[in-house]
Amino acid sequence: MKRIRKVFIFTLIFLCASYFLLNASGVVKSHVYADDNTTTTTGTTSSSTSSNGAYSKYLEEKKAHHLETYGNEDYYPQGVEIIANADNYDAEHSDTDKSGVRPYDYEVTEGTDKGSRPYVVDNASDELKNSKLIYQEDSGSVSLAFNVQKAGFYSIYLDYFTVKGYSSSIERGIKINGETPFEGTEALTFSRVWKDSEESFEDGNFKSDTRGNHLKPKQVEEHTYTGTYIRDYMYYETTPYQFYFEEGLNYITFDAVKEPLVIYKLTVETAVEQKVYKDYLNDLLKTYPNNNLTNSSYRFEAERSLYKSSPTLYPTTDRSSSLTEPFSYTKTYLNAIGGTSWKVLGDWIEWEFTVPEDGYYNISMRAKQNMVRGMYSSRMVYIDDEILFDELNDVQFAYSGKWQNVTLGNEDGDFLFYFKAKDESGNAIKHTIRMEVTLGEYASLISRIQDVVTKLNNLYRSIISYTTVTPDANRDYQLHVRFPEYAGEDGLIAQYRNELQDISDNITRISGTKSDKTGVIDSVVVQLTDFLKDNLRSIPNRLSTFSNNISSLGTILNDLRELPLMIDYIEVHTPDVKIQKPNESFFRGMWDGVVSFFLSFFIDYSSISKTVEGGNTQRTIEVWMTQGRDQANVIRNLIDTDFTPKTNINVELKLTAADVLLKATLAGIGPDVALNVDSSLPVNYALRNAVLDLSSFIYELDANGAIVYADAYCYNEDGTVKKDSTGNFITMYKPVVKDKDFAFVWNGETYKEAVVRRYAEINGVTGKDTKSYSEILNSDSIPNNFYMESSLSQFQFYFDSKYYTDTTIPDPRDGTTGTYALPEKQIFLMMFVRDDIMDEKGLSDVYDWDSMTWEDVIDLVADLQTDQLQFYLPVNDAGASALNPVFVTLLYQRNGRLYTKDNKETGLSSNEAMDAFEQWTEFYTLYSFPKSASFVNRFRSGEMPIGIAYYELYNTLSVFAPELKGKWSFHMIPGTRQADGTINHTATASGSGCVVMKQPALASEQVMNDSWEFVKWWSSYESQVSFGREMEGILGSAARHTTANVKALNALAWPKDDLEILMKQWEQSCEIPQIAGSYITGREMENAYRQVINKLYNPREVLFEYAEKINNEIDRKREEFKLEKRK
Repeated sequence: MKRIRKVFIFTLIFLCASYFLLNASGVVKSHVYADDNTTTTTGTTSSSTSSNGAYSKYLEEKKAHHLETYGNEDYYPQGVEIIANADNYDAEHSDTDKSGVRPYDYEVTEGTDKGSRPYVVDNASDELKNSKLIYQEDSGSVSLAFNVQKAGFYSIYLDYFTVKGYSSSIERGIKINGETPFEGTEALTFSRVWKDSEESFEDGNFKSDTRGNHLKPKQVEEHTYTGTYIRDYMYYETTPYQFYFEEGLNYITFDAVKEPLVIYKLTVETAVEQKVYKDYLNDLLKTYPNNNLTNSSYRFEAERSLYKSSPTLYPTTDRSSSLTEPFSYTKTYLNAIGGTSWKVLGDWIEWEFTVPEDGYYNISMRAKQNMVRGMYSSRMVYIDDEILFDELNDVQFAYSGKWQNVTLGNEDGDFLFYFKAKDESGNAIKHTIRMEVTLGEYASLISRIQDVVTKLNNLYRSIISYTTVTPDANRDYQLHVRFPEYAGEDGLIAQYRNELQDISDNITRISGTKSDKTGVIDSVVVQLTDFLKDNLRSIPNRLSTFSNNISSLGTILNDLRELPLMIDYIEVHTPDVKIQKPNESFFRGMWDGVVSFFLSFFIDYSSISKTVEGGNTQRTIEVWMTQGRDQANVIRNLIDTDFTPKTNINVELKLTAADVLLKATLAGIGPDVALNVDSSLPVNYALRNAVLDLSSFIYELDANGAIVYADAYCYNEDGTVKKDSTGNFITMYKPVVKDKDFAFVWNGETYKEAVVRRYAEINGVTGKDTKSYSEILNSDSIPNNFYMESSLSQFQFYFDSKYYTDTTIPDPRDGTTGTYALPEKQIFLMMFVRDDIMDEKGLSDVYDWDSMTWEDVIDLVADLQTDQLQFYLPVNDAGASALNPVFVTLLYQRNGRLYTKDNKETGLSSNEAMDAFEQWTEFYTLYSFPKSASFVNRFRSGEMPIGIAYYELYNTLSVFAPELKGKWSFHMIPGTRQADGTINHTATASGSGCVVMKQPALASEQVMNDSWEFVKWWSSYESQVSFGREMEGILGSAARHTTANVKALNALAWPKDDLEILMKQWEQSCEIPQIAGSYITGREMENAYRQVINKLYNPREVLFEYAEKINNEIDRKREEFKLEKRK
């Protein structure tokens, strides 16, 4: 009854709204509308160079050098253009082992992989047929030499080809005559070119799923020629960089950071002052004086873009207005582009259009900027690949909660552009408009904020080096005496305050209003003013607030650099054409709201529907996952475009909460497959007979169902078999892997060695017939399901219930080791270092970060603590039940074990465990390591310039702290020196897996086999790479997939040098084994840790006491599951 009553009420509202709507006029009568239907002209400003400190200093120093050397102030020679291409290749200053020059007779193919021979492209334009191109891998350096007739400042334009790589932006460091010119040129970014796949369209429209909803088009890379000026990747500089070249021979070096690159040519040219619109128009009118064209327009939908710089720039869905076309109350249509995905500096979208007749046109668009309150969102606008006049360097879109009509123009009127309709042959001319995210007028202000944040962090570190981070509240530290340079109205703090106040005032002036961004700045201004009022005496008591305010300033830097914008359509029209209102009438809006609300009771807008019909097969499995909807949509698309066509198996994909999986399965209503299951769960499910043992699919089994073991040769990367010091072949006793699609990196070997070994095993060859790693890589003979041994061992458990159970029916699992999941994700510990701070303190010359031991860490901490800086170790939250990764790492590095005696007993009573626990707790009791901290914030501020964290922090820092780019690095974690002098760097790993669930009432052998096919497909190389690239395309580098597939990780967008460090640590990582009752280990270890650090109890005695408690619980759980207990 309640539901019927609600439907009746909504229907009544629906009818009332209909009445008002039908009696309201919706006719567009004017070009200028009031209130929310305002047609605006974009605000534009003239571009100017901002005040990047390092760059400004470089310019000043080079000007002084020029004046002293040449005796004149002619810094900017005019009319100079120098072309450098492959003929200018400078082998002397290049890494010829990594790069090379080849004539145009090599072809690039889709199968080309990293590490292959140099090549050029097979679709170069005719004028390039006799040219040479330079192919550079993702490592090494390439130099071009050329003569300069007159010394001075020049800009550099790079023409390049976006050769096949790993789909991320290309990065290169630039050196001039062997030297890095200034900070910021160590890792410059060059965009790739992307487009919507032609396969994503049908009859000129986006393809739809089985419910009629538009499918996001697949993004494919367009391998093509493109070019750009070398400029500030942070966009603090709004104009291209100016580099100083001496008179005579010079050379430019490109140091590879990430992704391969094909260089066509460099153009070294003098900067030309750009025209303003008034001068541009005057020149245009002289050429095309006729301005009589009227009533002509061309409109195109923005979601149908030509090219884009990133695969994140998908078409999107807007439901806020029924005027956004196409629109539907019941279906999801792609009807706009941009929004939150189009906010990253440097990202651009390009459209193609034609005009019906030659003449002068305005450019208007229906746009919405409702994300950044109190600020503009700025774009650089290119017309036919050129910024025609200065005002187009900063086209501003004001904040509004609704759609706006925006016409390119300024306070003097709308801009006029002259477009031709046809060329001399009578063919339609295709024009382009490109819009690129830029900071615009905010650039210099944001650069100044960054400069103040850096100085305030230095101030904070200086103060805590004297007061400590917990100063005595009753002591007057007389900071004005200790740091006189900071005190007074002429001191540095007053300068920082005045700078921030001026920045806040300018942001308010530009935006026309205060905002939450200026509010943060104003809070810091107030606090700095208070510090000055009491002569710095209040600083010690307000250190925590001061640190938080600095962090807040750093956070708004990210916010200020994100400038989203959504566009519905673009219209090129003559000035007399009246464009459509941007928003519907009040009554139409009310009607839309009522209809949408009414239909929401019957339509699930968030459902994950199939993208294709399943065909005639009746084979269907149900898959549950616990990740986000973006991940689910990507998996859904991969299933429908790859898995189902290959296997003829339908998949019902559902999003669920993690805690319902076991309950639903035991109740007989669970899925056939579960994805992203925490590593602690599969064995626990296996104990309850709730998951399928996958061993028979992967390994060779004997007649009793046990995994067969055999000796396997160990190989070197070059394909030779390893020998010991006496000349005997080295072997390992390992499980026999029968599925040729599977391979493992056994403990003690590298990934490349494992590739060679597995190739020899599969092909039955040894000795001279075995290929090297590089040969196997180029022949694409590496198995698709490649994992570290530890990533699978966490999902394995040995059943020995026949020793304990008194039942007359033996468990078929008796005496066998089961494998209850395939690895999906895996992360492990790495050490992160702020290189700039360590260089400043002179510590980089003292410590070798790649071969540190824990003894070195103690020495380093002593050096850091003299300046009140800290080393970070991850600590569990109070009450946490997970094992601390640092303790487990110390245990493994001592060759200790968490469990012994076939995992029936804890290993924490051993001497190795006692030593590890004592060392771990001494970090806090003797050396004052912080017991809790936000490492990412303190690493950014410099308060913790070194620390240990899971490697996914790499992705976080790349997005969260872009200003630190090039100032930090990551390394293997500190190790423990062994008896033979080597250092054991073993790190703790953690991950998740995919499992096949058992449902006794429903499962059949066919369903089990189909489920296995799915988990094998999902964890394979192709699926993991596709998923990883898609997710990084949608959410950016912060969402880089932490796949457990080793082959797949090597194909994701990692810089080559960083990938080598990552692989080196991964090969020395170990997962935490899971047993019956393993949950108690983490819980009691946390209790033991708290007893020692809070009450200063003897660590050995405490650990011994809690080890017995752990054993008792393990006994209890093994008895519950009828397993043999310890003797």
